Amino acid sequence: MQAYYKNSFPTQGMRVMVTGINIPVRIGNALVMPADVVLADREGLWFIPPHMVQEVVESGEMSKARDDWSLMMLSTRKYTSRQIYGPLTPELQKQRDEYIFQKTGRRPSRER
Repeated sequence: MQAYYKNSFPTQGMRVMVTGINIPVRIGNALVMPADVVLADREGLWFIPPHMVQEVVESGEMSKARDDWSLMMLSTRKYTSRQIYGPLTPELQKQRDEYIFQKTGRRPSRER
């Protein structure tokens, strides 16, 4: 099990008083509220409010599907990076949208 921590305070042999449970705490410069979901990796920690978890997960799935499609298309050596990462032709846009739908079950928005 991985553990992430910043600084430590040895408490062995000392009396400790718990001043609160399920209260906001500060970790580094971040304010962490009770029920926040913690996402951690080598890059750092993210504290996600519970009402935003679904949106964050869905956004991550869409982003991964887009990245997977781009790498798949580049690996065919049929397209250049400019064709894949630049403005897409209508046919490539349709292919990417269909790939994303197959992977996520959701249609991508037109923001990109």
